[in-house]
Amino acid sequence: MSLPQQSKKYMPDNLQLDDSGSIQYQPLLTKIILQAPKSINDLDIDILLVENLIIKHIHHNRYLSFHEICQQVGLCGPICESIIEILREKQIVESTLDAMGGRVFRLTKKGITNAAEIRERCTYLGPAPISIKQYSQLVKQQKKIFTKDSLQNITSHLLSLDLESDVIESIGPGIISRRPLLIYGAAGTGKSYLCKAIAGILGDTCDIPYAIAVGRSILPLYNPTIHKQESSKNSSDEILLNQLKDRRLIRIKRPVIIVGGELELSAFEVRRDSETEQFHAPLQVLANSGVLVIDDLGRQKISVEQIFNRWILPLEEQEDNFSMGQNGQKFTIPLDMQLVFSTNLNPSDIADPAFLRRIGYKIRLGDLSEQQFKAIYRKEMSKIAIDFDPDIEDLLVKKLYPNYGMRMRATHPRDLLRIAQDYAQFSECDSRVQIKHMIKAWKSYFMTDAE
Repeated sequence: MSLPQQSKKYMPDNLQLDDSGSIQYQPLLTKIILQAPKSINDLDIDILLVENLIIKHIHHNRYLSFHEICQQVGLCGPICESIIEILREKQIVESTLDAMGGRVFRLTKKGITNAAEIRERCTYLGPAPISIKQYSQLVKQQKKIFTKDSLQNITSHLLSLDLESDVIESIGPGIISRRPLLIYGAAGTGKSYLCKAIAGILGDTCDIPYAIAVGRSILPLYNPTIHKQESSKNSSDEILLNQLKDRRLIRIKRPVIIVGGELELSAFEVRRDSETEQFHAPLQVLANSGVLVIDDLGRQKISVEQIFNRWILPLEEQEDNFSMGQNGQKFTIPLDMQLVFSTNLNPSDIADPAFLRRIGYKIRLGDLSEQQFKAIYRKEMSKIAIDFDPDIEDLLVKKLYPNYGMRMRATHPRDLLRIAQDYAQFSECDSRVQIKHMIKAWKSYFMTDAE
């Protein structure tokens, strides 16, 4: 397998291209272990942020034991002990006994007043943030690693999608190089399906921080509606790793974000909620180490030119610049994600040729061959537990499609089978699809008078 020479600058550290363009593999000798900070100096953030977090956590819970404070902010005992001592000296926190006689910490009157003021400025309540420098290192360390086996898995995965060979030959190098992809074609050709499949190809997991510290501001990053936490395997190695890793991080499946016509340009910038005063991370930061799909390109309220202009420099530099509000601190974050544009419009009609050249791989999805249609049709049958009936397949392939001049497209098998199954369940109280059900499905789907 070989890649274009232009992909060289985008290659992961363990892959190199020789003069012929062939991939040379470098074995990975060590596994990255993210160790927890052991002292205040290791935090690399303004200590006031941690002081304020502990104040908010105690205020939220009324009382917290020392162990609970460590758990809430995700920091080790020596660090929390030092900060609690600072808060005690400031007469913000005091210790007392709970009903069971255990030592707990609560806020003083001064601390309660401070807590209210702190919450007005920032409502974030979670583990302590990591610094931008630490986050940048984390992103770079967790670049997707491609080995011989994983490259073979990519090829196998793409082959299982029943794609044309030229499509596979473009997607594979695009994924490895992390250069952006533009997938285009008529409606129903399977663009959205392919975008989701690309996310599945990347697979595995990564660590992200719950939040990032930008000066004296906190930018929350972990979003449970987007980031799916990876469950622990509870093996001895996993337990040891969890003991060593930074508890300000959470292990997730590599994120996949798909946005469509609702996309606004502000989604690519840091935003601040006027009610909660909490900052919100941009889409590309939320999707970092994963996949960001901009679907239905050309259907947004903003122009394609605006979207592309926003992405020209980040694509070139593989990093993006942000600001915490209009007068806030500016900062830079490295980007390591697979960016995918998808449209059913002609790319030359919606984008400047100069920008299209910046997109490394442009992939057109067209109509299916009979063989491809049958392969997808049978897979979809298996997914929704419909028994295979060769007569129904022949009805579609040999009669309905040619008689009505319809082009076979990737989404048709799934849609037709599910509609036919609905007719079967409604009329027969059974999920077994018969020819009459498929004919009804065809009529409904294509608005024809099939017989």
